[in-house]
Amino acid sequence: MQKPRSGKARGHWRRYLLCAALLLAACCPPARLEHDAYIWQRVWRPELNSAIRQSAAQIRCWRVLAAEATADGEWQTSAIDWSALNNGRRPVVMVIRIDGRLPPAAQAGLQARILALLPLWQRHTRLLGLEIDHDCPSAALGDYSRFLAALRQRLGCRLRLSITTLPTWLQAPQLDQLLAQVDESVLQVHAVIQPHQGLFNPQQAERWIRSYAGHRRVFRVALPTYGSRIDYDPQGNISAISSETPTPGGGADAREWVVAPQQVAELLALLQQQPVSGLLGVVWFRLPTSQDQRAWSLDTWRAVMNGAPLHPALQLYFQAGAESGLYQVVLRNPGSIDAMLPLSLALACPLGDAMAGYSASPANGGYRFTRTQQALLHPGQQRVIGWLRCPAGAPRGQT
Repeated sequence: MQKPRSGKARGHWRRYLLCAALLLAACCPPARLEHDAYIWQRVWRPELNSAIRQSAAQIRCWRVLAAEATADGEWQTSAIDWSALNNGRRPVVMVIRIDGRLPPAAQAGLQARILALLPLWQRHTRLLGLEIDHDCPSAALGDYSRFLAALRQRLGCRLRLSITTLPTWLQAPQLDQLLAQVDESVLQVHAVIQPHQGLFNPQQAERWIRSYAGHRRVFRVALPTYGSRIDYDPQGNISAISSETPTPGGGADAREWVVAPQQVAELLALLQQQPVSGLLGVVWFRLPTSQDQRAWSLDTWRAVMNGAPLHPALQLYFQAGAESGLYQVVLRNPGSIDAMLPLSLALACPLGDAMAGYSASPANGGYRFTRTQQALLHPGQQRVIGWLRCPAGAPRGQT
């Protein structure tokens, strides 16, 4: 019979195991999180095709909007450029968007419509899976679970089934039943709080992610690359949200919201350094294009994914006008990544006014320009934010 180890021997053995674990952790850092990206455009343009081609090397999988069931029950399919998608050289997840306002009774015919799309996508792509994006109310998660169970049965083992999920579902008793119907889920942590609080809060996002991991299912997390303009009606209700396209004209009661790349980069680094159980990777919403002026630039997005240093360069200069003493106040970005517009600028000049997301107020014999709308300047871009009239000499200023 083997003689039991003494307490001293057991102590040495525990210390040995601890040292071995520390050495293993130092030699074998956590695996890099995988990166997928949503392609959410319904009409494909050359700028999108170019972005797919330029970004394929860093992407595991494209998640492509295939069709949407609108709140009034209409079925809208996307006009996919199959050649451009295949040039992306990555497998594809077909995404079906179901408007959260669509009542469960109206969803009965959706399964047949979804399944009818599969042969087309299997013929044109390397189809990896099907994803359902449905922001249904927490109280309706039971109905949603039954919908997914029936869809899973009809799919069989042909494809992996995934869904997007919301932080508001975390306390719902039906969440575990819902997650049991799918192979994986994508937790959305952007654009899920009140609009006046912005699009993204990294500290809140981390809390949601770690809480979600407690459900012990594999998942991914959707992180933002975009900004939005939110317009309000006279009663203070949201009247329009614009993200991908510029908003011509519009009323004064609107807010521009931008997600700073540095905020997302910090969360991503934290998730990489302090791994979350079950977290497979990130799904970016959405793939930026050169036409999408509210999204990050491709270079900035790639820098965030790679964990590269983010040191934006922003310059203030004064452009002389046709009249003597008249100057435009200009911000420009000569760097390689996006730069957030500064919160305020102190300008030494007796007369002036602001525009383009800034307001002006007299301060210390000059003016202070204060940012009223968030915005990013892409590399190589510039923005005129006001004018100054300085009869006694050239203006001076600092951020």
